[in-house]
Amino acid sequence: MIKELDRQGDVLAMQLKELKIEVVKQQVACENLPPREELRREVDKTNRIAGSIQEQVTELQNLIAVLQNDIINKARGIFCTLTKSYMGFELQAQEFDAVIIDEISMAMPPLTIIN
Repeated sequence: MIKELDRQGDVLAMQLKELKIEVVKQQVACENLPPREELRREVDKTNRIAGSIQEQVTELQNLIAVLQNDIINKARGIFCTLTKSYMGFELQAQEFDAVIIDEISMAMPPLTIIN
């Protein structure tokens, strides 16, 4: 029983030594890191920049949508895929005198119904 306790004590001592070595390695690695507050300021700055970029992207997407609708409204003819004709919101409010569907044999009948 005493020998077993000694052996367990030796194992625990070895594990403790390994942990101390690992702690020192981590401390050395962390010494070169900037302070936490500096990192937080950098993250905040980056988030502000990302937010500004996102606003610009949204503005450009809105401009593209306006231009796209203007082009569609002024067009004399519109050519699109069958999928675009029923999935594209840009064409949903449009009225057409005639519709020509290319490759109709490949289309499922419900997809050819255009409102």
